[in-house]
This record gives sequence, C-alpha cells and structure tokens, in this order.
Amino acid sequence: KEGETYRTPDDKDPPVLHVELMNTDVVTDDGKTFPDLHFYTYLRYAAERVGVPGIQGGTIPIKIGPQATLDPYGHDNDEYQADPWFADYYCATLSYLMDRFKGCRANFKDRRNGGIGAFTPDNVPVFDWVADNAYMIADSNHGYKMMGVGKLVAEHLIMSQPVEALAPFALTRFEQGLTFGDRNSNCPWV
Repeated sequence: KEGETYRTPDDKDPPVLHVELMNTDVVTDDGKTFPDLHFYTYLRYAAERVGVPGIQGGTIPIKIGPQATLDPYGHDNDEYQADPWFADYYCATLSYLMDRFKGCRANFKDRRNGGIGAFTPDNVPVFDWVADNAYMIADSNHGYKMMGVGKLVAEHLIMSQPVEALAPFALTRFEQGLTFGDRNSNCPWV
C-alpha cells in the first residue's frame, strides 16, 4: 500500500517469514479457491530488489527432475517462470495471514518471476570438505540463514578443529545413511 514501509519499529529489515498451514484452504478475497495447492508462503522485505518499499515472496517450489536448462538463468529463462495462478495464490495467503494485506492483489506487480533452486535429496544444506582445499557451503538460495553458518565455518577453517554444530550437515551423511529423512512438510525449507 502507498506509504507502507514494511520495516520493524526500530527501522530495520524484518525477518523472512515462512508459513505452512496443514489442512488450510487457500482462498482469495473474492472466494476463488486453490483446492489442489498446499498452504505455504514466504515473504521478505524487498526494497533493495525492487527499488521501493515492498515485499516479495513465493510458495513451494515445483520439482523439475534431474535435468534443467541453466542458460539463460533466472528471470531470463522462459521455462522457469511463476505459473499464471501465482499472483492470486500469493496474495490470498498474505491476506489470510495479515489483515494489512487484505485487498493486496490490486497492488501486486506482475513481472517475470522465477528461477531454479538447487536442493539436496533430503532438502538440508551441505557444509563440508568436498575436495582438497575445497570447502562447500551449499544452501537452498537463502543466504539470510548463512551468517551464522559462515561464522561456524570460519572457526572450523581457521582453527582446523571440527565444529559440532556443522557435523549433521556433512556430505558423507548420504553414504552413511544419516540423512534428515522425511518431515511433515511439503516445503524443502522446513
């Protein structure tokens, strides 16, 4: 909405919000339903990306299988754009969660929106040595989580000592059968 800043009371960027609701229909302000879609949404402050105060977000990624066209990447790739129903769905989830977003569909900016996310088989990051002098920090395109990880990895690399908090994220978990397994979520980030 015009004049909305989407900032915290102390004028900082708000946290990214992920919401998944089980057995909850997604219904637009005018009553349109999405019966085949699970209720999952995320939003974040987006002024640095769009040039004006606002939010951006998304929903559950669509699995595309083992092959993907990487060039061109991101918004320039016609194969991986948000589906036509996305704007109605996204605005409906926001409206359900917060009254301030009721009627927000009229303010939705339709633009190219899509890309490819890389996920491990158990949808959990990998932080580990992958070759001599090659340490991998691989997450699911969500760098906001990585500040704490970066600190732990720096301690590990500088001190040459294992950091217990990083152990569950080792690449070797797959061959050792120590994956995180199934969760009661339809979203890879949960």
